[in-house]
Amino acid sequence: MKRFLVAHDYGMGSLWWWIEAPSEAAIVQTYAEVVVVDQTEVDPGRFTDIPSIRIGDPAPAGLDDLQAQRRLQRANPKFGALVGRGNVYIKQEFPEDQETYFVEYDEKGYRTRQVVVSASGDAESTGPEDWCFNPPEDLWDPELAERETTREAFESWWARARAAGRLAP
Repeated sequence: MKRFLVAHDYGMGSLWWWIEAPSEAAIVQTYAEVVVVDQTEVDPGRFTDIPSIRIGDPAPAGLDDLQAQRRLQRANPKFGALVGRGNVYIKQEFPEDQETYFVEYDEKGYRTRQVVVSASGDAESTGPEDWCFNPPEDLWDPELAERETTREAFESWWARARAAGRLAP
């Protein structure tokens, strides 16, 4: 068993845990919406007062819900369908706002590019420099896989927005 620093990044903040597990893969397959943090990029001393558990032990509050969520997801045949494929493309419709989002995610689940298409067909492109928050998406989530679209569909909208000069301010 090895000790990993794990975060649930929800955009405006994060929950953190130390988890003993055989591998990073075991962690992300056991708990939804978490990332294993590269300890060379942070000061581990900042995380001395966070919960520490062993994978398989009862999870503390906050992590227990993510474990239950992952347990349900594992039963879906699309569980993990987006993992290990490099960039993936998602189409998300928001009928209440009359907008459709086309999003490119990298292999870690972070947005790299996005196009917002209005009901009128106008498209606006944005990138990481335009976003205040960019929490990772859980590529293991089968519901996310249900919204997958093609790279060609994404690139078509991206090119259309760029050609029209519709870039985020």
